[in-house]
Amino acid sequence: MKKYLLLSVLVLLFLTGCGASASGIPEGLDWRAQSLQSGENGAILAAYDQQDVPPLDVTAQVEDNVVTLTDHTAGETYTGTLSPAQDAAPNAQIYTLVFPDQPEGYGVYGVTEYADGSRDATLYLTINAQTLCLTAPLSET
Repeated sequence: MKKYLLLSVLVLLFLTGCGASASGIPEGLDWRAQSLQSGENGAILAAYDQQDVPPLDVTAQVEDNVVTLTDHTAGETYTGTLSPAQDAAPNAQIYTLVFPDQPEGYGVYGVTEYADGSRDATLYLTINAQTLCLTAPLSET
């Protein structure tokens, strides 16, 4: 099981790091959760726009290393901190993730660049054997 988790983290690092450098999580982006995945068996537990799993309506804001998740379906908000843990050079950064009364988790930030040239900021938050994938479009600069 630990091998699967390590492999998953490495895959996430490579996927989120494609084509751009990370110098921290940009502030002011409008993050939307795309999927919630089980770390135990890899199953998709919920998704933003997928019909065969429960709907996922979660947005996030990241400011000053504070992440605020809003679950619009449940009407609940969760606030945690992201502390830089290490660089996963050259294209991603790993963070320690802490929510009150929860075990410590981690976040991985990078930029995903698509074949058409568009780019998304991509943030994976893992805690309690579940990974939430969030994306935010990056403007063409």
